[in-house]
Order: sequence, then C-alpha cells, then structure tokens
Amino acid sequence: VGASRYPDYGPAAVAGAVLAAGLPAGAGLALGGLLGLALAELGGWSIVALRGANARAIVARAAALDAGDAGAIGALQAGGIARDALRGMALTAAGLAVGAVAQGRVPPEAVALPVAALVTGAGLAAALHGAWRGQRVAWLGAGVAAGVLAAAVLG
Repeated sequence: VGASRYPDYGPAAVAGAVLAAGLPAGAGLALGGLLGLALAELGGWSIVALRGANARAIVARAAALDAGDAGAIGALQAGGIARDALRGMALTAAGLAVGAVAQGRVPPEAVALPVAALVTGAGLAAALHGAWRGQRVAWLGAGVAAGVLAAAVLG
C-alpha cells in the first residue's frame, strides 16, 4: 500500500451525492458521478502528498525516535491523523463548492445525456477490465442484460 496510489472515494461520494440530490434525476446522477470520479482521483494524489508530509515529520523526529521517546511516537501518530483529517475535509469542501456552483449554473438538460454517456462508458470500461479474466465475463454479460431489460421495462 505504501507505494500505491488509489482513489479516495469517501469525500468524493459526499460531494457527488450532494450534487446529485440537488439536480433532476438524470442530470444529477450524471454530474454527481462525474464529480465523484474526478474528486476521487484528486484524492488519490492528495494521499501521495500526505505520505510525503508524514515522511518529513518522521525524518524531523528521527533523533527522538532513535532514543525511544514514546512522546515522539505519539506526536507523530497524532500529527498523521490530523493531517489526514484536514486533507479529507479540504477535499470534501472543494467538492461541495464545485457542486454548489454546478447546481446554480449548469443547465441540467444540456449536459445530462453526454455526461451520462461518459460516466456509463467509464463504468463499462472499468467493469470490462475487471471482468475480462475467467468466469467474470459471464457475470458481466448477465448484469448488462439485466440492466437493458430493466431499462426497457421501466423506460
């Protein structure tokens, strides 16, 4: 995990859901999903920056750690938790700000179809990538068929 970069879906889910809730169903789902995906990726990069800050804090307290100072260990843990909390709050606040602007300025009917297609395409690409190995392709096909049937019946 230390060298990997992965999306941070927590703040992204909050901002995407708030945006989706404030718009009509189709546009809300599309724009909320798009905001969530973009914010999750930004969150992944912020985790990398957080790891760098944590590493610098460890280096700064190296002498105290080498001496076995329990207070230094506690301070490092508290500092790491505080930095991560601030990172998560800043990411969530940024997403909520973008969502608030989008709710007031974006005409939902103008972007609903293209954004829905983009989000759906990204989801299918991710599903195909993960399902292409082994028996998962059959399950993906069954899921797509069920979704098409549901859309036909409910649409």
